[in-house]
Amino acid sequence: MTPTQINTPSPKEQAKITAVELFNKGYTGAAAARALGCSRSHVNQVLNGKRESKPLMLQLIALPRQEPRFREALTPKHPSLTA
Repeated sequence: MTPTQINTPSPKEQAKITAVELFNKGYTGAAAARALGCSRSHVNQVLNGKRESKPLMLQLIALPRQEPRFREALTPKHPSLTA
């Protein structure tokens, strides 16, 4: 094996989603927490890197996109979410 192959993380290790990507799928942190049956604070801590949870991160990535009628009801609270 080459050094690159040894140090390259697997797809599961690379799995990550940001709050903006989650919002673009049609979810707020609270909506994602409700959909997954966990607390809003846990989702927030994982998204902000304050807590690690690969299973939750994979579940967040696997969330289906919301229908447009639900997504239109979401209003961003931060200007970076509108980009």
